[in-house]
Amino acid sequence: AKKNAAEVKQKTLARLEEARKNRRKPPDPAQDSFAEKMITQVIKNLQTTTENWIPTIHRDVVKIFHKLVLLDNLAVYWNSGSELFSDLSDKHEIRRKLLATIHNGSNQPEGYKYILKPIRMQAKLKLNQKPESDGTNWKTPKIDLSIDMETLALAIGKFQYQDILLFLEAQERFNLATQYLKYRPHLNEYRGHYKEWWHFAYTAILEEKVRRRRNNWSWPRMRAHRQLVRAYRDAWLKQQTTRNPGSEVTDVIKKAEDQLDVFNVNVARQQAEMDIDRQGLKRVEDQPQGWLAWGASWLGVGGGDEHSDAKKSKDFATQFNEAMTPAEKEKLFEAIDYQENMPPTNYPKEFVENKLDFRLKQVAVAVDGAIELNLLELRAHLEQRPSANAMKYVIL
Repeated sequence: AKKNAAEVKQKTLARLEEARKNRRKPPDPAQDSFAEKMITQVIKNLQTTTENWIPTIHRDVVKIFHKLVLLDNLAVYWNSGSELFSDLSDKHEIRRKLLATIHNGSNQPEGYKYILKPIRMQAKLKLNQKPESDGTNWKTPKIDLSIDMETLALAIGKFQYQDILLFLEAQERFNLATQYLKYRPHLNEYRGHYKEWWHFAYTAILEEKVRRRRNNWSWPRMRAHRQLVRAYRDAWLKQQTTRNPGSEVTDVIKKAEDQLDVFNVNVARQQAEMDIDRQGLKRVEDQPQGWLAWGASWLGVGGGDEHSDAKKSKDFATQFNEAMTPAEKEKLFEAIDYQENMPPTNYPKEFVENKLDFRLKQVAVAVDGAIELNLLELRAHLEQRPSANAMKYVIL
């Protein structure tokens, strides 16, 4: 339980730190272009079609790619009091049962209650790699996506509703019990161990209710808490501005992040960031990368954890630059049609870069014994012009 709580805390702190860095230093458009080229290359691996959406394989270079994605019979069911396949002993019987539960569009498995009934959908994508040279004078969008969905049907019955409530209550009990797991005895039964279980209940209430409230208003604890927050703020400032802060700083950071909650850690980090700007200090990522600094980091002289964390937080393009040789990078850039150090293309303000059309033939919502709702022919149209920070959407 303690390990899981620490992992959740670190993930939350990482998200907050990433958001803070993005506010301080917006992403570089050139790096966005590199990631965009990589994503485009991944999209190229989807099923390619002709202009009439017939599957094909292009032998020649084309300016506009046509991609088709089909989704058939995606469904979610919730059965009450169902039979467990794990109780079956015959592997062939288990396989037959599993195959029989798959909805193939023509026959519905018997005894299955669907919360989300089978969905059929197709997505058609027109990808214009270079709008500036396609010959249409900025008439063809860079991304033109059309999505058609047959039916979106949601249904819930009485027993499903009861099971969902029981499931949510169980999750709430699990979350509540997490803080008491460290006091729980390692026993699986109550008979013959009543003393241990009563001692567990006593300890949990004493530590989490009585002593915690008393300690919260204890002056020595308040003073120690304040000192720890200040020490963490100073240590975080050193870590952000010193390439090799040393083991003492790392130990203070580790101790504080173990004892403090997310709110106090985030406040201390924010105060340290304000002190860095107020004192005019340079952060590690803004400092020049000299040969001595490179050699020290390569030899692992001090700050190993800091170096590892900084490496993990580097952006996508930087990781490629460090991991690949110049020859390998040249081959990669040639494959994805990317030119290094080229400024991003400036599109006209009237150019519609992205266009999305969504069509849903039917929406059905049913609550057993209560309501039934049906909507027919829902449409949505979206156009985006990032160069003008403009967007247009229509819902019919």
